[in-house]
Amino acid sequence: MMDRLALGLGSSAMSLVVFIGAVHVHFPSDALVERARWEVQRVSDGDFALEASGAGWWMPGGITLTDASLLKVDKGRKTRGAEEDGQSGTPLFRADSASVRLALLPLLSGTQVAQFAAEVYGGEVSGEFGESSTHRLVTVQTDGLDLSRIPIEGADWSVDAKGTLRVDADLALATERGKDAPDSEGRVLLEIDDFEIANSTVMGMDLVAAEFSEAVLELEMKGKKAEIERGRFESDLVDLTMGGHINMSSSDPNRWRLRIELMFTLGESLDTMAAMLPSLKRARGEDGTYHMLCTGTWGKPVCREDRSKVRSERPTPRSARSIGLGDIEDDGSSPASRRKKRRTRTDDADKRREDRRKRLEERRERLREERPPPDEEEFDNNGPDVELGPEFDGPDRRPPRPFLPGEDNDMPQQRPEFDDEFPPPEFDDDAMPMDDQQDDVEYDD
Repeated sequence: MMDRLALGLGSSAMSLVVFIGAVHVHFPSDALVERARWEVQRVSDGDFALEASGAGWWMPGGITLTDASLLKVDKGRKTRGAEEDGQSGTPLFRADSASVRLALLPLLSGTQVAQFAAEVYGGEVSGEFGESSTHRLVTVQTDGLDLSRIPIEGADWSVDAKGTLRVDADLALATERGKDAPDSEGRVLLEIDDFEIANSTVMGMDLVAAEFSEAVLELEMKGKKAEIERGRFESDLVDLTMGGHINMSSSDPNRWRLRIELMFTLGESLDTMAAMLPSLKRARGEDGTYHMLCTGTWGKPVCREDRSKVRSERPTPRSARSIGLGDIEDDGSSPASRRKKRRTRTDDADKRREDRRKRLEERRERLREERPPPDEEEFDNNGPDVELGPEFDGPDRRPPRPFLPGEDNDMPQQRPEFDDEFPPPEFDDDAMPMDDQQDDVEYDD
């Protein structure tokens, strides 16, 4: 009996070894790689592309892709002559190996779950992704992800970070929409151990290095919103605290609505540089704390100063009347005494107004006395010295207009020209007096 049992076990083991060897030898690697590419392109509607050098078998019922890369496809217009099957895009991440398989036990309950595992960025990532009748299930765990291998950069900035990233996510996101849709559940934890920014560049300027004593972000699903339960990044360079929520009611992640509050303080060097940026300068409070509010969508966030927080920290000036009344109300005196003080303050104010009015009248009268009389006023100091006749006397007299160039009256007048065709005038002798009846007139040469 024992011999038969041992023989049966040995035969089963040998069959399994032969089966595994045959699968590895005759495994359709190229066909599976092409199938995986097509599935990724179909599910993402052409937004992502998958590249891999080969495929293997992942027991039980799964496959493993080696040198796998996920690309963000550029949907720009293709040039003439470009290959139809060629993919061009931005690399999102690269994994030394990526494995995926279909979980068998969840199928008994009507839930389709795909399990995955990958060796990426010097660490390991594992989790599950599936769907039920009402929710989308996402589970992710990481171990030993090296931040120095993860590119963190943008159009005008780049960060060279170091540390170990740990992600622990367990989410059940509702797939139905509307008021009667079920709520989403779960939590997400992101924590970085030994977080350090060795080098960072913003708009061409190099920033100093920073070591963080705490770097953690935790979110919890409440209804259709992901509330930020804990968000803290603390160092000598920057001390950041986060709050707010992400509204995930839309099925498209790019349309998730944001309302994230950022409150942070900067080191002396960064604070000086922030004063040159108008957006940060407006967000700075009186105590040196910056208040920012990020709104918009997940695909297009918009960050600006949180005006409500900045204004609330600034002191509001009060009028002299409100300050005086406040002093009266807070001195602890009786109501009758407070009323007497109010009357006294009112009488004093009336007296000050009357004194101010009298001083103004006295000043006006003094200016009238100091003003010269009209007869002594000089109208035009630059004009000629002309004696005016009595016809110019009166309240409306005006000084003569000075002669302009070319208007000198002492210049001899030109003799008018006569037409030679006309004869000289003739005079009647009877109408003219006799020469002897006229007085002799002598002319001085």
